[in-house]
Amino acid sequence: AYRVESISLFDFGAARNQINTLNVVFPRNARRLRFVDLSYNQLESLTNDPFRFLISLENLNLNYNPIKLIEPNFSLNNLTRLRNILIKNNQLNNINFLNQT
Repeated sequence: AYRVESISLFDFGAARNQINTLNVVFPRNARRLRFVDLSYNQLESLTNDPFRFLISLENLNLNYNPIKLIEPNFSLNNLTRLRNILIKNNQLNNINFLNQT
């Protein structure tokens, strides 16, 4: 597992890096992050809550990953500014996580 200590960025691009798991929670001091690009990786599932402290996140790009499963503990509830979730060309059959209250 990786631990990100500090981020003072507005955009985080990690596309095309063969990432297969998200064993990271972005830190509280990454609150300014507005765009996360994890497209074209090898993510097969979304679990835990890696984006919970990214309160300024507006765009999340998960396109072109072999995502098959979104675990029940994956949440976007804290992301009140989130406007776009790009998730095309994945292997999802169900997106119930969007119905969370």
